[in-house]
Amino acid sequence: MFSIDITKIIELVEVNDKEGINNLSEIIIKYYKEGKFQNEYDSLLQKIEENGMLLNICGEIYENKCYDLETAYNFYKKSIEKNNFMGLFNIARWYEKGIFFKKNIEKAIGIYQKLALGNHIPSIYKLGILYDLGEEVPKDIQKAIFYYKKLIDKKDRNAIYNLAMIYFKLNEDIEGLYLLNKALELGHFNAMASLGNYYEKKGDYKQAYKYYKDGAKQGNGRSYFGLGILYENGRGVEKDILMAKEYYNQAVNCGYDKAKTFLMSLGEYKIEDIEVLEKKASIGDITSKGILARYYYEKGNYEKAKIYALEASVMDYSDSFFILGAIESNIYNNLKNAIKYYAKGSEKNNSCCLLNEAWCYFKLKDYHNAEKLYLEYLEKYGEHDSAYTILIQLYANQGKFELVEKYFHLIRNINRTHIIRRIYAYARYKNNDYTGAINEYKNLNYLKIGDYQVIIKCYIKLEKYNKAKEIILDLKEKKQENDKIITLEKIIDKNLERSEIANLTKDEILLNELVKKIETNNTNIELPVYSLLVEEEKNFSEEKDIIFCALGGGNEIGASSYFIDIDNNKFLIDCGLRLKSNKLGENFPRFTFLYEKEMLQTKDLGGIFLTHGHLDHIGSLVALKEEFKNTPIYSSAATKDLAYFLLNEINFSEKSEFFDSNLTLRKYEQLILEKTIESIFEKKVNDNISCNGCNIKFFEAGHILGARMCLIEKDGFKILITGDYSDFDQYTVLKYKLPENLKVDILITESTYFNASVQGNREDEIENLINEIKKNLLYTQGNILIPAFSIGRAQEVALILKEAIKNNKIPRVPIYIDGTAKIVAKIYEKHGVKIYDDIVKEAPSNLIYKFDQENSIIISSSGMLLENCKSSRYAEKMLDKIENAIIFVGFLSQNSKGYQLLSAYENGQDTFRLNGKKIPLNCYVSRIGLGAHVTFNGIEKLINTVKPKKVLLVHNNGSFSHDCIFSKLKDKFKEIEILQSYNNLVMYL
Repeated sequence: MFSIDITKIIELVEVNDKEGINNLSEIIIKYYKEGKFQNEYDSLLQKIEENGMLLNICGEIYENKCYDLETAYNFYKKSIEKNNFMGLFNIARWYEKGIFFKKNIEKAIGIYQKLALGNHIPSIYKLGILYDLGEEVPKDIQKAIFYYKKLIDKKDRNAIYNLAMIYFKLNEDIEGLYLLNKALELGHFNAMASLGNYYEKKGDYKQAYKYYKDGAKQGNGRSYFGLGILYENGRGVEKDILMAKEYYNQAVNCGYDKAKTFLMSLGEYKIEDIEVLEKKASIGDITSKGILARYYYEKGNYEKAKIYALEASVMDYSDSFFILGAIESNIYNNLKNAIKYYAKGSEKNNSCCLLNEAWCYFKLKDYHNAEKLYLEYLEKYGEHDSAYTILIQLYANQGKFELVEKYFHLIRNINRTHIIRRIYAYARYKNNDYTGAINEYKNLNYLKIGDYQVIIKCYIKLEKYNKAKEIILDLKEKKQENDKIITLEKIIDKNLERSEIANLTKDEILLNELVKKIETNNTNIELPVYSLLVEEEKNFSEEKDIIFCALGGGNEIGASSYFIDIDNNKFLIDCGLRLKSNKLGENFPRFTFLYEKEMLQTKDLGGIFLTHGHLDHIGSLVALKEEFKNTPIYSSAATKDLAYFLLNEINFSEKSEFFDSNLTLRKYEQLILEKTIESIFEKKVNDNISCNGCNIKFFEAGHILGARMCLIEKDGFKILITGDYSDFDQYTVLKYKLPENLKVDILITESTYFNASVQGNREDEIENLINEIKKNLLYTQGNILIPAFSIGRAQEVALILKEAIKNNKIPRVPIYIDGTAKIVAKIYEKHGVKIYDDIVKEAPSNLIYKFDQENSIIISSSGMLLENCKSSRYAEKMLDKIENAIIFVGFLSQNSKGYQLLSAYENGQDTFRLNGKKIPLNCYVSRIGLGAHVTFNGIEKLINTVKPKKVLLVHNNGSFSHDCIFSKLKDKFKEIEILQSYNNLVMYL
């Protein structure tokens, strides 16, 4: 026990002294964890009770150090009663983030605004940030400026810095420079990097170097990165790749991860590089010693590495402490010595040292210090999957399952290990989320006997005793049961017996009595006038009542969502997004229509089925899941992955390659989005899905990776919903495939090419593409840009060109995939479609700056050349050179930049405006049509195959002509009822 001077601590805390606050935290944490210092704690509380500021600080300690939200809330409430603004601010923050209370952003903003009226600085800054980022509220730059300006006189350096960044975006450089310098005076070191970046763009490399250098002295990663750029490109300094590498290295060590890509692009050190560094090191050059320390460590020469690291550490070269710590921990297994070195590096703002220091404490089972350092790392340097992983294990051991849930959802899906997923599954069980726990366990690659025990307990809690019994019988068959399983089986058997009796109908009770009489040879039997078999036959022969309504994607392409009611069993197929609002300003399907027409009550929906992962089919999934929280969602595994990627993109990207700046959507918390995706049940082709008395199956649809047709069957009555499909093999996916002899009653088919005139021969189009590429590579020898849609089209084109190179149809040049298309390519590879190799490559992040140093083909999103996206930035650099070519390979809307560029080229315009710049139009521009949708012939063939009684056309523009698909099908199939769907029209089929 240490002595506590309560009066001294209170005095220090009241003047916001760091030592006083730390002492107060230590007392509270020790009391909370160990129950010590009861008398001192009570005395402390008596003095705190009268001081609103101290009450709030106690609330923050309980929230952030003890993770006791209920006690924290009580302190905040008491601080508010003492008129403390910060207590009320923290309550508003909880409403904003959904901590303790249900998330209510409107209520949070209301509190912030009231506090702002009283000139409460944190609230004013919070409002500025909210309107600046536009994540929780619609982005409003003018409001952000208004709130930030209020803090200039308050000398709030963060607000001043943010305001400066806004002025630069508005091209008001003078005001931006003034504010950056003001922020710098107040100690905002990132302002140095921003000033360096400003002067670098202006070509004043001397000034840029000065600011970057000053920022680097303060351990600013972005400043180190700026220095790396200058040395790599020889801007204002002599070009020096070794120095560039070193600065990129330092940037990474300071938590600036963007530098990793640049560092990797510079490649390995050559022998002559090392010789130069050795010479410099011999005359005392510290930087060279630091580089050599890392080089020899990575090469496995630990003796030399340690010598150079020790010499560099004398001059406080931060990376040297990391090398010394790594040698001690990884080579000599001396964790205590490693901690000493890592701690020195941490003091020099080396993020890698801090992370490894925390790891060493974890290995030594000093969990208190491990937790403290991991939290410190996250506070200083932001998200990191390794830190989240260790914290999950720590909190699981402590039984803090709310925190396990929190950090699990912060880890990127690809980095969730089997162990972590198992911990999370158990956490969901402990949090009484039994369905969620079962789903998580099902996602594990293999299950232990303990996992089965938890799953069985979950089914018992959900009163699904038959499911639990199935698992036990399976374990018995495999001879894997144990005493706990046997005990659980007894509980299940008792409940099954009770439920069986409770669920018997009057007729079943009569039948049971009849059986008993027969068993006892009682001849005095009166048979009830009832036959289950006759009733079943009667039901089977009845015609089904089918209600259909397109909530979007009926007579349009966008926001596809189809409601189907088959004998009061209700389903929703897809939930898409309009990339451009309709006349009513709607981006999402009109889900409320179902309530307005009394077709649906909240709990009536039996399932949501996703046909494929394009935004016009899954873009409103999060909003829909919030409406139908308990409704199961089903899709293929690939569609689930694509949905996760796309919904993150539209939710968190300020400027996405999938829509223009006019699209404004509600932003969701990452946790909500993650939970939505995690709730999707992955189903394989032919898996049987039972929903409310209906059986549903998925079948291959072609089109894109993971696309599925959906068959709904009720008592032999079948409805086939095609989604988007293709009747031809592609390089990435094969054509649609249905079971042999499948016949359906109703066919609901996409008809994207509603107007027959848009159809073309795919093989001819592929040949045209190859010829265009060949012509440009052979005769002009420039670069070729192929703007392509990220999902499907970009990967298809890459494989077409790869095969053409292998067959010597076009010259061998590197093919790069860039923009979001390169991320999607990895999803394709995850699901077995090989994209990348020595011909097709993932574009390095700096390709945009140096692509013209070689002949190459660049496939980049977006396909319609949206302003300031990756493909338009390449186009901006290519337009003025006659040797370059831009080849579009898909649909171009008339409002798109791609359509305008093609028209400008065909009309002989001399210039073209792109990304706000007027550029000479000298390069070659063309378009090849590579569709992935079925044509009229394909729809005709499908009808002949499945022989439906009715055909419903969806997913078209509804523009009728004598040559449209609707008219041609009516003429062709006179015995079949052909119908056209319209949005928000209830159809009785």
